[in-house]
Amino acid sequence: MKKFGQILGDVIFVVLIVALLGGSLMFALNQDPNKTFLGFRAYNVLSGSMEPELSKGDLVIVKAVPAEELQTGDIVTYYPTDEVGTTVTHRVVNTLMKDGQVLIETKGDAVDQTDPMFPGDAVIGVVVFHIPLLGAAVAWIQTHLVLSIGAVVLVTGGWIGLGAWRKKRAET
Repeated sequence: MKKFGQILGDVIFVVLIVALLGGSLMFALNQDPNKTFLGFRAYNVLSGSMEPELSKGDLVIVKAVPAEELQTGDIVTYYPTDEVGTTVTHRVVNTLMKDGQVLIETKGDAVDQTDPMFPGDAVIGVVVFHIPLLGAAVAWIQTHLVLSIGAVVLVTGGWIGLGAWRKKRAET
């Protein structure tokens, strides 16, 4: 029975490592916002404009939602109209319909002024939850991808080696 527990522990460990590595690679390498995982996308919070709700280095999980469904108080991630390739995560303070188009006004919780209104098609989605500090870890993986993969390979190899050493020791 002890042997079964060790094998099960090894299998669970390897599955967790593969899942963590796969998930990290998915978020680190996939910069296309149109590609989601089950309708969700992750973004790194880069400033303190949403504190205390969201802090710099948090990872926000965003669900794609049409702009027509947004409500005041929702926290959304969107493309600002004046910055290509950048995203902003702020709280919706106002929505209005003008000439058949949804316009949205947002504001960071920690700032006094609202952001310029932007069209609803700039919205990526609504923040459904966040994981403190994980965004900083994902950012580090993005910038140190080879080192990250090497670390995972070393840890996995060490775990397998430790298991083999224990097995050999138990047999003698």
